[in-house]
Amino acid sequence: MKELHTCELCGASLPTGQLYHFDGQELCAQCLDNHTLFCSYCGERIWESDNAGTTDTPLCQDCFDDHYVRCCRCGALVRETGAYYEESDEFDERPYCLDCFHTLSRDKPIHDYYYKP
Repeated sequence: MKELHTCELCGASLPTGQLYHFDGQELCAQCLDNHTLFCSYCGERIWESDNAGTTDTPLCQDCFDDHYVRCCRCGALVRETGAYYEESDEFDERPYCLDCFHTLSRDKPIHDYYYKP
């Protein structure tokens, strides 16, 4: 008779060969699929609760920090290389997605003829 072990999330008893070791825990295949994701940038498996990206683009925290930003206006996930910044933003502290960046010019007030910036 095979030795049974318990999934640390759902409590299911399964033979050792049917459990998967992840992040110091033994998980059944169903819990592994339901509670973990693969980072879309590096491919590392992460807990679903640690997803720094979106449901469409799951990211580990390191990949988010190194390669992505969030639009400061709408919160959309943007690749760092595809982010837009205002000319006055010297240190690139306020990233924009393309849609929000294009609306910036439309949101600027129209000044009268004698306005001096």
